[in-house]
Amino acid sequence: MTVESRLLSVLACPVCVQPLQLGADEARLICQGPDCGRGYRIVDGIPVLIADEALASDSVSGSLDA
Repeated sequence: MTVESRLLSVLACPVCVQPLQLGADEARLICQGPDCGRGYRIVDGIPVLIADEALASDSVSGSLDA
C-alpha cells in the first residue's frame, strides 16, 4: 500500500519542514532537506512522521530513485 500522491504533496518533514519524497522501495518517505535526509516509515499506507522514530540520513542513503 503506497501513499497517495495528493497526500504526499502536502506532507513535510516534522523536523525541518522540507518536502518528503517516496523512497525507491515505497516503504518510507525521505526528507529532501539538504541537511536533514531523515527517512520515515510507511505502515499500512500511513506515514509515521514521528521525529524520534525517523532513520538518520546515513541509514536511508541510496533509498531514492536516481
